Formats: sequence, structure tokens, C-alpha cells
Amino acid sequence: MAKILVSLLSAQTIPNVLFINELPKMDKYIFISTEEMKKNNKFNMIINACKIQQDIAVEKIVEEDNLDNISKILSQITFQDDDEIILNLTGGTKIMSISTYNFFKKMEATIYYLPIGKNEYLKIFPSSKKKHYSLNYRINVIDYLTAYGIEIKNKNTNKLFAPKEQTENIFKKYLNNEIDPHTFSEIKQLRNNNRLKNGKTISVEESHKPYLKNLGFKNIVCWTKDLVDYLTGGWFEEYTYTLIKDYGKLDNNYIAINLNITKNGAQNELDVVFIYENAIYIIECKTSLKEGNEDFLNETLYKISALQKGFGLAVNSYLFTLDNKLRDDNGCLKDHIQKRVNLLGVKIIDRTILKDGSKLNKELDNIFNRTKK
Repeated sequence: MAKILVSLLSAQTIPNVLFINELPKMDKYIFISTEEMKKNNKFNMIINACKIQQDIAVEKIVEEDNLDNISKILSQITFQDDDEIILNLTGGTKIMSISTYNFFKKMEATIYYLPIGKNEYLKIFPSSKKKHYSLNYRINVIDYLTAYGIEIKNKNTNKLFAPKEQTENIFKKYLNNEIDPHTFSEIKQLRNNNRLKNGKTISVEESHKPYLKNLGFKNIVCWTKDLVDYLTGGWFEEYTYTLIKDYGKLDNNYIAINLNITKNGAQNELDVVFIYENAIYIIECKTSLKEGNEDFLNETLYKISALQKGFGLAVNSYLFTLDNKLRDDNGCLKDHIQKRVNLLGVKIIDRTILKDGSKLNKELDNIFNRTKK
């Protein structure tokens, strides 16, 4: 007797990945796919994310809107009389769902469905008193991205440049305007220095040493690319990372910082990304939006919105910024900005929220205290 899981493939891979990992290991995995899904490599994305051996997984191609063709392909699959068959109906087209449901119902398979955005699965057949089951499996960052064909270039996804306490101290100094803007501007220009880009160092000028000491860096005699990156914005990414990680009590597997990713040849960097209750959260961090420059704000929001498309349906996108030019006299996001973020599906956590503990906790509660079954 073999235990066999049959799954329908569609653009959304996560429901299949979640259900596969929820179940005990199967003897065989059969994926009902289409030419489009094959072209988009969905089969390999799923078995890579689930670490399924190639020799126990098979992809069957059907014509997605052709009932006769689907029935024909299914009837060509060899099953034994005592096989235990489980069908996950979540993916595929409606025609694929109808056809596979009718086929496997006759074979007395157990049939399930996973509602999108809920950590539960429903038993469709055979009928029983208990229809709802809790989904206990929680996917991590690496497996989530792998399931969407996203390659991670950097290996250490939780590496911080400075200790948490030092970063928090810089955050406080920034809020209190205790960071000299002129020196900051000079250091920012170092990001274009070719020696630093090539992994070499350059000497720190004496006039910059008090600035470094004020931020907790004593006896620094040479600039490195990592140090310049940290002082010109990296510290805010690290502050956001530790804020989210500590508040959500997230294990390293469920949160990452400065991810260099590639999908279909396109490269991007994710400042902070984390998974909570099987949903993905992407955070873009900006200490400043060029003093409220509308074009730069729009570019940032559109970038975040564009990134959402590659991570499935349940994507939560945020812009964390220390800019203080986004609100009106009543403390609300300016009307045109609010309309823009609503349209693009991005939430803004700005200086007004970040400097107010109660407001910040409320926003974090909205993330981590959502009711998800």
C-alpha cells in the first residue's frame, strides 16, 4: 500500500507547500499541472521548497479547461487497489477542480481544500462531523521564497553590523537631532568611493572621529564599505529588524535582513522580510524621503508595490521611515499620500509612530495579534 498525495498546480505555490509539509511524508507525490505552470516551473519550485526527492514526484500535464482531456490523463495514472490517496483541491482551474474531484471521489480518496489566508484546511470528502482542521505547519523565510522561485544570494541572512544597544542609541540620537547633518552628508559621499566598493579601506579624517565616537565607534582609523553603509542608513534597517524580531519573538528562520534576491534574472534587495503565521511581510526602510520629496516617496511606494507581485497573494508591505513630512496638521497622513498607499496596498510607519511607544505598540499589535486560524 502506498500513500499518495495528488495536488493541483496554479500560480500560488504556498497552499501546496503548506499542505505537503503538514502531512506525514508520502510515498508518492502527483502534481496535476498545465503547460503554463510547467513553463513557469511551479513543479520544481514546490518540490525544492518541500525537499521532495525527484524520484517520488511526478508532474502530469492537462488541458486546464478540457474535462475530457483531464479525465483521460487521470485515467492513465497507475494506482493500486490498496493505495491511500489524498487530494488537495486548492490549486488549478475550476474545471480542473471539478474533474479531479469527480475522478478521485469515485476512488474513495480523502479530499481537502485550504482556504487562502487561513491556517486551516477543510475536509471535503468523505463527509464527516469534523470538517475543519488546524494547520500546524509554519513555513520559514527561505522555504517561502524558494516556493516562488526566488534565489537568495547572500548566505548569512541575520547578520548585524553593530550590537543592538548601539543601534538603539543611534536611533535615539537621530530622533533628538543629535547627529550632525554636515558630517553625515560628507560620509554619505563615501558610498561612491571606488576603493570602498572594491573592498579596500581609506583613512578616517580627524574631523570625523568625534562624529564616530558620538555614535559608539571609538578608535576607528579606517573607513570600510560596511561601516559607511551602516552609518548612512543600515543602522535603521538593523533597528527595524531587531524591533520586529523582539516584538514578534521570531526565530532566525522566520526573519531576515538585507536579502539579496534574484528572480527571473531580476535582482532586488529586501531590507527586512519576515514570516508570521504563514504570511509574508516585506519592509522597506528609509531614514529620510529627501525631506518629503513627492517623487522619491512615489518611487519608493511603487517599488514596494511592484515587489509584492512576486510573493503570492498574502503579502503585507510596509514602509518604515523617520521622515516627518508625511502628515498634516492633524497628525494624519496627508490625503493624497493616504490614497496612494491604499491604492498600492502599502502601510506606512513613520517618525510620528516610531517615536511614540504607545502608537508603535498598537501598530505592532496589528501585525502580531491578528486572529489567524
